[in-house]
Amino acid sequence: SALGTDFGSPLWGSALTNIFAITNSGNTNLTISGVTTNGAGAASFSIAAIPVTVSVGGKSNFTVRFTPLNAGSYTAALQMVNNSTTTPYIVYLAGTGAKHDQTITNFTPTNGSVFAATSMVGLAALASSGLPVTNFIVGSGPGTISGLTNLTFSGSGTVSVITSQAGNTNWNSTPAVTNTFNVTKANQAALTFSPTTPQTYNTTNGLGASGGSGAGALSYVVLSGPGEIVGLTNLHVTSGAGIVVVTTTRAADDMFNAKTATGTVVCVKADQAITFPAIADQIVTARVGLAATTSSGLEPSFAVSSGPGSVTGGTNLSFTVTGVVSIVAFQAGNTNWNSAPSVTNTFTVSKANQAITFSTIADQLLTATLSLNATAGSGLTVSFAVGSGPAIISGGNSLSFSDTGRVSIVASQSGNALWNAALDVTNSFNVTAVAVTSLGIPQNVTATDGTLTGRVMVTWSAVTGADGYEIWDSPVNNIGTALSAGPSTTTTYTDTSAEARAGLMKYYWLRAWNTVATGAFSAVENGYGLPNAGVAIISGQPAVGDYDGDNKADPAVYHLNSGRLYAWISTAAYSLLESAITFHLEPGELPALGDYDGDNYIDAGVFRATAGVWYVWLSSAGYAQVGPALFGVDANDIPVAGDYDGDAKTDPGVYHGTERSWYIWLSSGDYARLGPLTRFHVGPADIPAPGDYDGDGKADPAVYQSVAGTWYVWLSSAGYDQFGPVTFATTDAHLTVPADYDGDNKCDPATYLPALGKWRLWMSGSDYSLTEME
Repeated sequence: SALGTDFGSPLWGSALTNIFAITNSGNTNLTISGVTTNGAGAASFSIAAIPVTVSVGGKSNFTVRFTPLNAGSYTAALQMVNNSTTTPYIVYLAGTGAKHDQTITNFTPTNGSVFAATSMVGLAALASSGLPVTNFIVGSGPGTISGLTNLTFSGSGTVSVITSQAGNTNWNSTPAVTNTFNVTKANQAALTFSPTTPQTYNTTNGLGASGGSGAGALSYVVLSGPGEIVGLTNLHVTSGAGIVVVTTTRAADDMFNAKTATGTVVCVKADQAITFPAIADQIVTARVGLAATTSSGLEPSFAVSSGPGSVTGGTNLSFTVTGVVSIVAFQAGNTNWNSAPSVTNTFTVSKANQAITFSTIADQLLTATLSLNATAGSGLTVSFAVGSGPAIISGGNSLSFSDTGRVSIVASQSGNALWNAALDVTNSFNVTAVAVTSLGIPQNVTATDGTLTGRVMVTWSAVTGADGYEIWDSPVNNIGTALSAGPSTTTTYTDTSAEARAGLMKYYWLRAWNTVATGAFSAVENGYGLPNAGVAIISGQPAVGDYDGDNKADPAVYHLNSGRLYAWISTAAYSLLESAITFHLEPGELPALGDYDGDNYIDAGVFRATAGVWYVWLSSAGYAQVGPALFGVDANDIPVAGDYDGDAKTDPGVYHGTERSWYIWLSSGDYARLGPLTRFHVGPADIPAPGDYDGDGKADPAVYQSVAGTWYVWLSSAGYDQFGPVTFATTDAHLTVPADYDGDNKCDPATYLPALGKWRLWMSGSDYSLTEME
């Protein structure tokens, strides 16, 4: 216990007494005449045994008892009135009431208690102070406190709850006390699972369950039987018999254990249907492959339910006679499928049609005897009769003739119980006396020269013993390039080809034929049509040349009838220029243009093949006419003018298609003839196409084959070795027009399409890429 005026900190409610001494050190007796206590804490200090008198040099004791009623600080002043110089004498008293400690008792639920996760637990505890205990907190684990004392759980595990009492002005807070509880998952409520039953084979039903507890997902498992879970929540039955045992489980979650329920599904067979397309009416000889399908995929079977039909091999239907036939399709089912309702198709079987094959009979000689032969599709015998004419049939099929004339033979087949009668087939032919075996050459062949618009008419004299005539034509005077234009049984042929319509020269060859012989070709005859109105300036015989002196060839055409030139000038953006004068003496002369005077301008020129003569209108002489000059061999010549000697002057030349040879009259050799040159050819279909292909200033012999579109060149710079074939092909009707179109001093392969008015150029300066102009 404290001594002196500070009593220290005794627990409140207890008492502490201190003893004080009064000493008189003066020279008179000390008299105490009054004692009082003052201050806020005066009531907690009680004073006893204060003396009234203290003798000189004497000492007297008194006591002060400190009794704090509550915790806290207390102060008071003890005043003693006396006869000394220090009156009143004051003693200051102080002390503190200390708080009591407290503890927690009866904390429930007790430590180690076990609860289900769904439980709600009320918490309670007592304090030794008697103060209320409401301070509960979750120290760890899946627990939550609400309403101060209500403990709930969010899952299983161990939950620790801490409690304490905070104390007040008289009591210290208690030490914290912890109780730990074990929390286990709860069992779920009942799970209801009733899968649909029965379930048909090969179907899929959705599964579902209700009940249980918590948020666990539902899952399904086939324990036994012919079923499988598909898509997690669907049952697929894989048999038409048996029982499927299925379990469903709602999975455990934080609060609940897993819950399982079991259901059963009875499996039953599925129904099936047959699709049996209608069978069309049949002929008795038909063989029908029966076909049907079932929804089960099982094979159907077929049977004849009525009528003259027979099924073999399961699906092969045939007939014995005509009538009405019914075919039934059925399917008996199996362990998974019920039998299908049968399907019946009924149709009519009729007689079969037949046709006679009776080959054409060629014209016959009066002395001939034929064995007639024909077949019927039924295989039945065919009979023959003379329909008309001087013929006799003996022995059923032996045919002979009593005179010349027109004969018709009829083949017949009357049918039987299975086959309808066939349609008669008639062959007609001529019976003549013994044919002429040696035919003459057509004479007096003529072709119109520009007198008919868009066509050429060819006529000739009849050949004795001829049954008809072959007409061959070409836009080039070379029979090797000719194609058959068609047969004619008269002595007239009209050519309406694209070349004829465009006013180009055409060449014609004719020969006679009969059943035993073909004659020789006639001499060549040429003609041309008058271009259709409105297209004269865009069609005609090609006449390419450098008309403006810029070293570039200009596309141009020559009107065979009028002798007028039409050129598309390169220096004028290829605008059309029509010649002011005409360059011809007779209609039908071929253009043969070139720089004959070496002044770098093109000179108009024509070639008359029938006479082998040339006429030239020289630019250096104001286009005055020079000629005729004879540079030709015969009527089979094709003009091939070009600068073959490199003196910058065009040399007359011709290509002879029959001989496949070249003839050149060189200007540098005073126009002496050079040739025949026979090495510059490939085949009979060659079309001459000379030009300076290597740029050495000399024209190179060249040929073009239009069917293949191939070019062959004999280059002067390479000692006239052959170069090619090189393909620059055009499929439309065309003529060759090689020239230097791009001004690089090399000849460019090119073709002219008269029907379209187009020029197709493969220019050397552009790596021979195709350029099209029109």
